[in-house]
Amino acid sequence: MNYDNPLVFLINTLFDIYIAIVMLRFLLQQVGADFYNPISQFIVNATQ
Repeated sequence: MNYDNPLVFLINTLFDIYIAIVMLRFLLQQVGADFYNPISQFIVNATQ
């Protein structure tokens, strides 16, 4: 990928972080994680 433009790098990074959070939410649902955990609550709030 060409990261010569800082704006493209920033948008790509934010998009990648969001996708990772969505995948974590899916995995937490699959393993039956406790959603009273602060990390789980952050992931749920970030993806709502």
